[in-house]
Parts: sequence; C-alpha cells; structure tokens
Amino acid sequence: MQLLQIFSYISLLALPVFAQSSTQPTVKTLNGTYVGTFLPTFNQDFFGGIPYAQPSRRFVPAQSLNERFSEVRQALNYSVGPTGVKPGQGLPVLVWIHGGAYVMGSSDNIRYNGSFNVQRSSPPSIIVLQPMASLSGTNPEKAGLLNLGLKDQRLALHWINENIAAFGGDPSKVTIQGESAGGSSVFQHMLAFGGRNDHLFRSVISESGYWAPLMASNRAATYNATWNRLLSITNCSNIACLQALPLSTFNASVARVGSGAFNPVVDANSDEGTMFMTRGINFDSDLVNVILARNSTDYAFTSAADVQQILQLYPDDPAQGVPIGTGDGILSTGFQDKRSAAFFGDAVMVGPRRAFAQANAKGAATFSYRFNQPPYHFPMDTGATHFAEVAYVFNDRNNNTALPSNQPLGPRVIDAELALLMSSMWISFTHDQTPNNNLVAGAPVWPSYGPSGEQHIVFQGFGSGSFVENDNFREAGIAFINQKTAEVAKAL
Repeated sequence: MQLLQIFSYISLLALPVFAQSSTQPTVKTLNGTYVGTFLPTFNQDFFGGIPYAQPSRRFVPAQSLNERFSEVRQALNYSVGPTGVKPGQGLPVLVWIHGGAYVMGSSDNIRYNGSFNVQRSSPPSIIVLQPMASLSGTNPEKAGLLNLGLKDQRLALHWINENIAAFGGDPSKVTIQGESAGGSSVFQHMLAFGGRNDHLFRSVISESGYWAPLMASNRAATYNATWNRLLSITNCSNIACLQALPLSTFNASVARVGSGAFNPVVDANSDEGTMFMTRGINFDSDLVNVILARNSTDYAFTSAADVQQILQLYPDDPAQGVPIGTGDGILSTGFQDKRSAAFFGDAVMVGPRRAFAQANAKGAATFSYRFNQPPYHFPMDTGATHFAEVAYVFNDRNNNTALPSNQPLGPRVIDAELALLMSSMWISFTHDQTPNNNLVAGAPVWPSYGPSGEQHIVFQGFGSGSFVENDNFREAGIAFINQKTAEVAKAL
C-alpha cells in the first residue's frame, strides 16, 4: 500500500521529498532545487520550509511564486517522506490541514508526526499546510479580504498540483484531510467556486468538520461585532494598522477576541459536546438562556417555539446525555450538563456530519464514523471528545514521553490496536478510495453510507472492539437541528 501525505506550517509548504540519495536527498521543483536530510530511524527523507507563495504582508491575498533560482536551497523544517522514491512514480497524495478554530495551531505540533503512517504505508511522503486566519465583517468584505485563509490553502493545493510529480506523487490522486477547522476547510473547498475543484483533489476526509456557525441567522452582525472588538483591543482603526502590528501583539489580541473569531464566510466523535457545551446548567431556564445567547454564532434557531422544541427533543434524562454510555449519573458541574453536552454537540458538530453524509452519499461513495474510545487518562466527564481521535489516525506512538499531557495513546494494548486499525483505514482510503483494503487482520468491513442504508463504523478499543451500527442515535433531535439549518441556508 502506498501513500503520499501532506502536513502544515505557517505560509510554508513543508514537503517531504523522495530522492535517490539517502545522505543528501534533493528535489527539483518548477522554481528550483531543494536539498533535505535523511532520517535513519525511519528510513525517510526530510524536507520542509518550501514556500508556495510570494512573501507578503499580513491580510494580503497570497500570490503565486514568480521567480526561479539556480542555487540549491536547504529545506529542513517539519516534514518527512520515505527515501528512494523517484520523480513521476505516481503515488497517491494526502494533504493534512490542522484545526485550531482558524486562530491557533501549527504544523510543528508533535501530535501531527506523520512518520509512523509513512512507515506503515510503504512508501509515502508528507506535505504540510496551515489554515490561516481570515478576516470577517463589512469593512474586510469591501476591501476584498474575506476568506484569506482558505485562499491561501487553495494556492498551496495549486502548488502541489504543479510540483508533486517531482516528489513521486500523482497530482490526479490527491486527498485532502482536516480536523475541526481543518475539517471545515475541507468542506469549504468542496463547495468553493460553485463546487469546482480545479482538479486539485479527488477525495476528502473531514474529521469533526462543522458549518453550523456559518448559518447563524444574524451572522453579519456577529462578524461586524467581532471585527469591531479586534479593532478596539488593538487600538487600531483600519486594516493597515492591523498589518503593521508586531506578530506577538497581533497574536495576543486575536486570543482575546476568542475562538471562532475568524471563521470563513460561506465525522464526529461520540462526545463532541463535552468540548462545545456550556457547563453549569441546573434548570430548564438555564439551558433556554444559553441557547438564546449562543443563537447568533452557533446555529440557526429563530423562535421561542424552536427552543421549546429543543427541550422536548433533548429531555432532562442523564442516561440520554453526553458522554454517551455513562448512565444516570450527572456531571459534577451541573445537574443538566449532560443534556447541554448532547444538544450543543449535535448542533455544532454531529448534526452537520450527518447532514453531509446524507447529502454526499446521493452522488458519491461516502464513509462515516463515530469515534467512541475515551483516550488514556481522559476524565470521565470528557469522554471521546473533540480532537480525541487525532493521535489514533496518526498512529503516533512516540509522543508519550515527549508530551505526556497531550498524547492520548498511553501504554494500553487497546489503544495501539485501534490506532493501527484507524490509520490503516485512512491510508487505504487515500490509496484506493475505500477504507477496506487496510491489511489489518480481522478488521470490520466499513460500509458505504446510504442511500440504501445509513450505517457507519464505531471506532473503539474496549468491549468487542469496533463495529458497524445504524446512524440513528438522537435521530429526532438531529433531524430538527438540520432542518432549521437548511431553512436558514435557503434564505441566505
């Protein structure tokens, strides 16, 4: 099985390169030649820091490279690939776009170490992409500065299309993969320019992608309020002032504006809601107040009747709440917090995942999953929450000593086995556009989703292991959420 994978770094395309020399690997791109280094531990070549755009100021649309150089340049940051792969070898390509609410995260996060999957897939390579922050609001719109992050990603995909053959990749076999904001970016690239993909990718993997905030009924007012808050915090009055701020000052200001402040304009885990819930919910009135307060940013409910319907569809029954499978016990933070976690997880993450699967399955092979494995050392009130699956997908076994607080794969056999299964299925999908050529003995068959049957795989290591189920949990509540979102979308 073969895989060519891609990773991310701010304004750089960190690129693993395959060359003929294991001591000084080189690759010749359209712009010039880069030299990397050999990693004997993994028998992989290491390249990175290769620019895919011209240097530019902050919040300026990225422009394609327009120069060639004759000297050999070093490329030594953040990416790896198997040694010995030759130009034109025709390997499939996997492009990774990390998450971080469009305001944080970077490619040097050790949890995004692709060496283990490169080693497993025999042979692949890795490239790195970075989802940039995008301005939103009336003033940036007038200046033509919306969706700069997505446009930056798009330019990187064009660079890959033009140069990946030199690394042994096939530009017609690109899969784009992302998680959280990266997963949302994947959705948006599918929809951009009226669904035109410009032959930049043939398939996608979205982990915990979302779009509900993009459908909020008063999103323009919300985006303008965010823009004004950013100006207030930075003591700026225009875009030019923001562009001139030192990077440290700008980053600190964005952190104060808050997560989701730079959402672009346009699969899920069992317990996503423990990340997106509001805690401290003890009474029905508490939940009503929070739903109304978050209505402008997180979903599309437009009336008091909608909220009352939500209370009926998400009853005050801890056994039906999130984390799933925790019975009648309550969370220590609030009597109705499991109810809150069920609703907000469905509104922000789970509902969009199901709606996308149902729609996409009408025209293309679609594979959906529910990640249900509480990672090692995660507390009971967190469960299989947002981002929990990432270490399993990367099969990243070497982080336990480097980042013990951030690495869910601990010493348990069930985690190692589940990581092998998931990473192998991701590799199989990238190579063959099906997850079922994964070479894992005893692996369950992952069925294609609908229209004959809406089934997905449940990934877990405990009990009897991973299995297939009908995708109908909290069916009525999620159907109502998706119905309201569709109504608002049609009115936009």
